[in-house]
Amino acid sequence: MKENERSIAEREKLPREFYLSGVIWSTVTIGALVGLLIHSTKVAEREYQDENSGFSPRVEKLIEDNPDRFHWQILDKPDQIQAEHENEFKTKNRLLEKSQLEQFKVMETVENNPQVFSEQDAVDVEMYYPIYKAAGVKFNVDWYLLWIMHQEESTVSRDPNAFNGSDGYVGAMQRDPYFYPEEIVDGASEGLEHLTKLPQRHATDWREIAFAGWKINRDRQNAQNRGANEPLLSALFAYSAQGPALSRWDKFNYFSNIFNES
Repeated sequence: MKENERSIAEREKLPREFYLSGVIWSTVTIGALVGLLIHSTKVAEREYQDENSGFSPRVEKLIEDNPDRFHWQILDKPDQIQAEHENEFKTKNRLLEKSQLEQFKVMETVENNPQVFSEQDAVDVEMYYPIYKAAGVKFNVDWYLLWIMHQEESTVSRDPNAFNGSDGYVGAMQRDPYFYPEEIVDGASEGLEHLTKLPQRHATDWREIAFAGWKINRDRQNAQNRGANEPLLSALFAYSAQGPALSRWDKFNYFSNIFNES
């Protein structure tokens, strides 16, 4: 305590000029820092957008090394719209690539269970898995349920009678065009247009499979809102007669055990 008192007494004897010089030094230092900050900000702004000469070489190098990071900042509006389309296409390509990687595992499961799946099944899955998967992801429907439905509605698009409209139903998933016209299919398949480039037996298969996913999802949600014990089974009943619906339900549960354990 005495040491502290002595220190205070000694400081009280310091000349007034000592304190004044300290205040001046602090003020100058703060001013210099503020000036440096303003200068740095202006330099950065000039580097990012110089009206006369464009971007500085250092910033252009940064953009070149990180194109995705700066992609949207350096484009005019018309070019940005084009870039958005390209980015969307790249995103969908990445989804397809991911689907193809997952397909290898699915194909392995199919080929390792010859007592369950035929050689024709392997061909069908190899061709249609990316379409089932994309539609399934969009509507939260397991891909193999769409496969099961595709098998029973049109023999995975191998039945020519499914496409001539002779019984009033059309397409890979035997849609009733009276209740579900093309406008419904347009909405269901929106955002999946990249699937047109994939192998399929009929050009409209991807659209009809997307429609089936949409309908199952809608009817399942409606059943769930009504308090149904098995909303998905109710959705299957809404898609086909009771017998086929029960057969699909049993097959779906069997396939669930196989594909979810693999």
